[in-house]
Amino acid sequence: MAKVSFAEIEAARSALLAADAFFELEQVTTPRGTFNAYKHAPKSLIELLSAGRGHGDATLIVYEDERWTFNEFFQKVDSLRHWLVKEKNVKVGDRVAIAMRNYPEWLVAFTASVFSGAITVPLNSWGKADELLHGISDCEPVVLFCDQQRYDLIASNAQSLSTDLVVARAESDDMPTAIRLDSLLLKTEDFPPIAEVETDSTALVLYTSGSTGYPKGVILTHRTMGQCLMNMYYVGALCSQFADPAMDKFASHSPCNLITVPLFHGTGLWGGFFVPLQMGGKVVLMYKWDAKKALSLIEQEQVTLIGTVPAIVRSLLKDSDFDHYNTETLCRVSMAGSLTPHDLPALIHEKLGYVSRSTGWAMTETCSIGSSMGDRIYDDRP
Repeated sequence: MAKVSFAEIEAARSALLAADAFFELEQVTTPRGTFNAYKHAPKSLIELLSAGRGHGDATLIVYEDERWTFNEFFQKVDSLRHWLVKEKNVKVGDRVAIAMRNYPEWLVAFTASVFSGAITVPLNSWGKADELLHGISDCEPVVLFCDQQRYDLIASNAQSLSTDLVVARAESDDMPTAIRLDSLLLKTEDFPPIAEVETDSTALVLYTSGSTGYPKGVILTHRTMGQCLMNMYYVGALCSQFADPAMDKFASHSPCNLITVPLFHGTGLWGGFFVPLQMGGKVVLMYKWDAKKALSLIEQEQVTLIGTVPAIVRSLLKDSDFDHYNTETLCRVSMAGSLTPHDLPALIHEKLGYVSRSTGWAMTETCSIGSSMGDRIYDDRP
């Protein structure tokens, strides 16, 4: 098959961005300057996440032996939002932080925080106590949602923190300085209105490691989040123009994403949660990375996408039991976060046949959007 030419790419790009097209551009003026933006992108993170409410009783989250539908997820979100707004008086612009492993409650806390109008701050849950305490001190949240492990790290400092601690999956009732999250997820009615926010106001603060010292907080606006998601869709649509016909066999599979990277990172949150939530897809969470467990989940849940770092892709494909599992539904492998080894594309083809392969480079400061390529464009220039 002939290589894709730059002229072909430009023609496809022009058609996708044309006036009245889904990816039509317009010029917008913001406090940060004037630039081209996707006209039909969500205007806020609230609008982006609210799209998931239309998927009803379809399965949204799979974790261990738990299965949560979209309706069940949003009931928990609204219950927690009620507590934030009515009990804690969280207002638009307050900060709410999250520090826990990839539990379903991470996503509940995140969405409830956004719907309350708070600036949501996902903290690095892999750090030591001093790093976590620095993040809390730096962003000054009114509430911190954490898991038992993170609570244990900071419990001795809890009384000196000007924040309420809420613990997910608490392993003990002996937490005098914290509240159990499960006790806040039971309300089923009389929820407050969802907050109204300005498009160019701050939605998230994500911490980036930088090169020296403690991590630095990166401010991301509501407009940025909508534009980021739209750009992901645009890149996918552009690359699909040049997809191999062999990809047609995957059209009947419902989207299912296996999340293998932390949700406090853009790679896990953007593609791992935002896209499936909007599209009615399924999100499969893991307690921690384990190649054999991942292979079992791919077979059991009919996973269609894995977006992760190259090292995890190699770990999966090189596992000694790989050939014992059915991975035929896995049709997309997206890699980011580090350089893709030169031999990995061939290994993917050897183990999975023809699947959509893509890679990209970005920074937290650019909302995890930068350069990317996929499908035949990737095959031509791996």
